Amino acid sequence: MSNPWIVNPDLERIDLKWEDPNGKTHPLWIEVKSELTIGEERQMLRSVSDITTAVRKAGETSDPSAKFDWTEFSFARMLAYLMDWSLVDDKNTKLIISREVIGSFHKSLFDLIDNAVETHIESGGVEKKQKSTKRKRKTT
Repeated sequence: MSNPWIVNPDLERIDLKWEDPNGKTHPLWIEVKSELTIGEERQMLRSVSDITTAVRKAGETSDPSAKFDWTEFSFARMLAYLMDWSLVDDKNTKLIISREVIGSFHKSLFDLIDNAVETHIESGGVEKKQKSTKRKRKTT
């Protein structure tokens, strides 16, 4: 029996095919989490946002501001959800899932994996439907 308070996500394997710039097709797979823990979700968001606290001088009304870096969002999301993949180098050594490796991909490979992760999230792999229970309200 698992702990109901802790996220213990299932993994989903997604089979993909990528066509390289020379027209050769490469089969590959990725494994993604079914959902993130709150810590993983916040870490993902923290990695792409910059929240500044405004310093107020007497009589000024400035508020804190937040900036969201959309250019890094796909990288952060991919790193949060990816658990494994079949990508190997020219010596048949599995590539490490890291920002540096992902950043070195061909755009078309990056887009293929990013779209697969996004589709997985949108299909409900992340947010399982919660069962709602209604309690009768006591009246006195």
